[in-house]
Amino acid sequence: MTQIFKAIKAGLGKIPFVRNTLTVNFVDKIELKKWKAGELKYPPSIVKQQVIRKEASLQKQKTFIETGTYLGDMLYAIRNDFDKIYSIELSNELFARAQKRFKRNKHIEIINGDSGE
Repeated sequence: MTQIFKAIKAGLGKIPFVRNTLTVNFVDKIELKKWKAGELKYPPSIVKQQVIRKEASLQKQKTFIETGTYLGDMLYAIRNDFDKIYSIELSNELFARAQKRFKRNKHIEIINGDSGE
C-alpha cells in the first residue's frame, strides 16, 4: 500500500465530507469496510471522491482534469463540484460512451486521445 493510501486510511475518520449531500450506497459501505480491514489493496471510489473534494475545497480549485475516463463514474460523482471538468480517454469505445453519458453537462469535456501527449 502506498504512503498516500496509508495516510488516507489512517485519517479516514478525521476527513470530513465536503458535501453534506454525499450518500454512501450499500456497495460503497462493503468496499469501505473491506478496505479498512486490509482486504482491499487500494481505497474504494468513495474514498477517492472524498479526497478529491476535500483537496479541491482546500485549494479552491474550480477545474478538474482526469486521465482515463473509463466508464465515467468519478466524473459523475464530482460533476457538481467543479466549474470545468476535462477527462481524457484513449479508448475510442469508452470515449464515445462517456461523451454520450455527459452530453447534457456542458462544463464536462471528454477528450479522445493519449494523456501522455
